[in-house]
Amino acid sequence: MKTILLSVSLIMFSIMAFIGNSVADQKPMQMPPHLNLNAQPKEVLGKYPLGEIPKDVAFSHHGSPQRKIKLPNLSEGWVYNVGKKEWHRTYTLVFSKTGVVSDVIYYDHAKYKDHGLTAMQIQSKKLIVGHTRLGPAP
Repeated sequence: MKTILLSVSLIMFSIMAFIGNSVADQKPMQMPPHLNLNAQPKEVLGKYPLGEIPKDVAFSHHGSPQRKIKLPNLSEGWVYNVGKKEWHRTYTLVFSKTGVVSDVIYYDHAKYKDHGLTAMQIQSKKLIVGHTRLGPAP
């Protein structure tokens, strides 16, 4: 009986040690910036942790979206209007098939009213332009 109890205790200790190491190895989730009128859109888009924020975390952080849409690539989008109706900013969280935010699309009534701006554009530019040598255009 003591042998069985000792074996079970040893197994439980091993499981707890494994779980503890797995949790310790995980980096903490970076929270996304808040979507508000005071924030600069390029800063929000540049700091949004793409590929890390699941739907439930996005919902608890940003609240319920004003509407949900199906984008042309069949991804789900959550639309958040920030500000008053006559002058507002729109952020759309784009979710991948795995259910994490894969991009954020921004529109406003001024500079980005026609084509918008995306987190992918801002974050990719930092990688591409900052690390490669661009040649002359054809």
